[in-house]
Amino acid sequence: MSLEICETTTPEKLTLKKSRFFKGRVQLIIEPGSVCSFIIISDELYARQKKVYLPIFKNMIFSKASGDYQKNTAPLIFKGNIIEDDERGMIYSVIQKNNEKENQKYEEYKKNLDKEISLIINSMNQEISNQKKFLKKGCLTKSQYNDSMKILVSSYTDIVLTKSDKEISLRSDDRSEIKKFYGNMIAGLGNNSTGKDIVPDLEDPEV
Repeated sequence: MSLEICETTTPEKLTLKKSRFFKGRVQLIIEPGSVCSFIIISDELYARQKKVYLPIFKNMIFSKASGDYQKNTAPLIFKGNIIEDDERGMIYSVIQKNNEKENQKYEEYKKNLDKEISLIINSMNQEISNQKKFLKKGCLTKSQYNDSMKILVSSYTDIVLTKSDKEISLRSDDRSEIKKFYGNMIAGLGNNSTGKDIVPDLEDPEV
C-alpha cells in the first residue's frame, strides 16, 4: 500500500500508550484540533500495508485503527509497534530519497519562477527604452520622463510582489529573498534610468 509521514506542529495533542498485554506494541491517539499533515512517500516499502511514520517517535511505526484523516472532530487512533534499527534505517533511506526528489522539484520550480520574473523585468526594460525614445524625440519633458520612471518602478514592484505572494509553493525565506532581490533590481533600474548620464539636460517649457 504505502508509507506515509505524519508531521505535526501540535505534539501536545498526541497521546502514546504502551500495551499492557503485548510487548513492543503501543497505541497512538491524535486528539481533535491537532495540526497534522500526512504525506505519502513510498508505495513499495510496505507491500499490501498502509503504514504511518511520525519522526517524533523514532523507533515506532503505526497503522491506522480508526478515524478519518480528513475529519477533525474525533480522535485518530493508531496501533503501533516498536521497530529495530534496520527497519528504521530503511524508513530513513526512503525519507531521504523522497526529500532529495522533492528538493529537485522545488529547485526546478524556482528556476521556472525566476525565468517568469526575468520576463517581467525585461518588459520593464523595454518600457524604459520606449520612454527614453520619447524623451529624445522631445515627446516628453525631463520632468514627465522622471515621473514615468517613478510610475514604472512602483508598478513593476507591485507586479513582482503580487506574483511572489500568489506562489503558494514558495517557501517563506525564498519569498523574502525574491522580494528583496527583485525589488532592489527594479529600484536600481529606475535610479539608473534617471541618471544625468542617460537623461538629456532638457529644460521643461516655461508655463
